[in-house]
Amino acid sequence: MTPKELQSRWKNSDFVEGQKTVLQALSSADSLTGLDLRGIVIGREHPLKLYKVHFVRRTVRDVDFSAGEFGSSLAESVLESSTFDQAKFLTCSLGRARISDCTFNDALFESCDLTSMAVQNSRFVGAVFRERPSMGVQLMRSRFTGCDFSNAVFRGAELRAAKFFDCKFEGARFEKCDLRATKFEGGAPAESQLVRCTV
Repeated sequence: MTPKELQSRWKNSDFVEGQKTVLQALSSADSLTGLDLRGIVIGREHPLKLYKVHFVRRTVRDVDFSAGEFGSSLAESVLESSTFDQAKFLTCSLGRARISDCTFNDALFESCDLTSMAVQNSRFVGAVFRERPSMGVQLMRSRFTGCDFSNAVFRGAELRAAKFFDCKFEGARFEKCDLRATKFEGGAPAESQLVRCTV
């Protein structure tokens, strides 16, 4: 199914009726495990009206959020073995989140606060990290270990004191990013991949 088809199913009353238990867990459970939430829209304008749902200090394990949209906080959450491919994170926070074995392929992070995030063995192939006017992307002091950023784009990202260990950057681009005190070990982008960055 395309991202548009995945999102449109959440506008179908019959489909939503069959997801009542899932939506209840989404709104109140401390942890979510083994759910198919592809295409769901959380914290943004949508017929489901999940404006107040957040993931602060919650655990998400083996959940598929592909093509979903997030406008709410995931700060201090634990995300494990979950899929966020083609998802959109719009002005939301993942500050201090602990992420492992997840995929964010072709995901969009727009004007998000990702400060002090710790990420292990996750894939960001083709992901885009970009700012909006007057709202940057914050990745300060974040730590990435064994992650794949092939063809990812970092645009206007604040990466001061971020740490990247054994990560892949093939085809990645850093545009107008602040890379002061950023540490790369076991794999780093080439100088040609850094465009008008502060280092």
